Amino acid sequence: MKRGFEILDADHHTIHEGLERNAEAANAFIRTLQESEVKQRFAANTYADENSRLIAMLTRHLADEEDLIIPLILEKGDRALGTD
Repeated sequence: MKRGFEILDADHHTIHEGLERNAEAANAFIRTLQESEVKQRFAANTYADENSRLIAMLTRHLADEEDLIIPLILEKGDRALGTD
């Protein structure tokens, strides 16, 4: 259990970095809107790739949380976990 929570906590730091990369890619794309179509396409592709990585990371993390936390809540109940 402890190791699972450590992994989830580490994921939060990785997700934060992914969110920052995603925002940087979005801002880079926005900056190209007044530039050539080639630069826009390149920036759009970069942003799309960052989005895909972020969505995959978030989906995996949420699935991991559900695999660890939902069974714990079902087994111990809200009161035992101090969440009520």
